[in-house]
Amino acid sequence: MRAKGWQVGCYDPARGVPLSPELQAALEASPYVLSSVPPMGLALYDPALSAQKALLRPLAAAGRIRWFGYLSSTGVYGDWQGEWVDESSPCRQTSQRAIVRQEAEAAWQGLGASHGLPVHVFRLGGIYGPGRSALDSLTQEAPSASQQRRGRQRYTARCHVGDICAVVAASMGRPRPGAVYNVVDDDPAPRSEVMTFARTLVGGGQSQSPGQAPPGSEADPEAARSTQREGGSESRSGADGGTGGDGAAGGEGGATGGEAGGRRGGGRRGDLDEKRVRNGLIRSDLGVELRYPSYREGLAALHGGATWPLEPGDLALL
Repeated sequence: MRAKGWQVGCYDPARGVPLSPELQAALEASPYVLSSVPPMGLALYDPALSAQKALLRPLAAAGRIRWFGYLSSTGVYGDWQGEWVDESSPCRQTSQRAIVRQEAEAAWQGLGASHGLPVHVFRLGGIYGPGRSALDSLTQEAPSASQQRRGRQRYTARCHVGDICAVVAASMGRPRPGAVYNVVDDDPAPRSEVMTFARTLVGGGQSQSPGQAPPGSEADPEAARSTQREGGSESRSGADGGTGGDGAAGGEGGATGGEAGGRRGGGRRGDLDEKRVRNGLIRSDLGVELRYPSYREGLAALHGGATWPLEPGDLALL
């Protein structure tokens, strides 16, 4: 990355390794700051916030930081028995991982309330993209534990990494301190459906064009968007609300789910959190139109060699 002109520095806040003087100076001079550091699984502890709040407080109070972003997860919504959720929905998380994620959100938002840090929270679904997708999962000998868990779910949230970057960049151009955004695509398809489509691409047996599905099916992006509009996803949700899922760190793109035919039913299944996440606010508030509104467009592009938002040479750095 340094060879490409990036200014890169390494530190480990969880182990007490501080920022170097050069990095502290860079942070002090940066009007836009994004934290993608996840919580450590400890209650009321975010490593980046704990390490840098002494530096961030005066910068925020002086108005030197114009925009601050925190990457969270849709997992904070917890279980909604398959119902739709938006940014105004209460968080019902019960897992320790989701609880500490929401606590980290609240801690950053608290710094905004107390010292004027212009915090924007992005609740991400499962991230997929070049070198990290269902296509790559096909080469694994066995699914990971998290993939097995997602494989039992009816619904999952995911988003292509390029679309995530587009949302974050759009927010930088339209700051609204205190905002919370769900960053997911239009189709909360189950993992089984995603993997079936990936196998079809690899096997060369695709019967529809890359962006299409049978008309009226839930995998059809237009049908998915229509369903969301009927459910109110295009209205301005209470964006000062909540947080996002464990999928933010996740796997082939957070894809989950039982058989595709069972997607409409609600109901809790064992220890699984079932919900469908609306994304209307990134359109109405930020004007973002997803390049890949469902896994179908995203996987088809990846199978065709697309590397956006990376350059081909960047894949070696992953």
